[in-house]
Amino acid sequence: MTNDHELSVDRRYKLTDKLGAGGMGVVFLAEDRITKDKIALKQVLKNPADLMFGTKGTYSSAGLSLAKEFQFLASLRHPNIVSCFGL
Repeated sequence: MTNDHELSVDRRYKLTDKLGAGGMGVVFLAEDRITKDKIALKQVLKNPADLMFGTKGTYSSAGLSLAKEFQFLASLRHPNIVSCFGL
């Protein structure tokens, strides 16, 4: 990223490049400052109220879509596929 200021998330992940964007958000290449691993970090641009996480039995379509994406990615294990660590 061409920026005068270093962008980070929770002071742990240093954002280094924008990889792409879609209907749910933006994906960045980032570096974990603790492990020095390169990771893909997704910024969800939907309104948090539209996601409705934690509401038993009810999810919005955006929230359900994000939850399914997370479950699917978390279940995959392959050296050429990114691992999903958190939501």
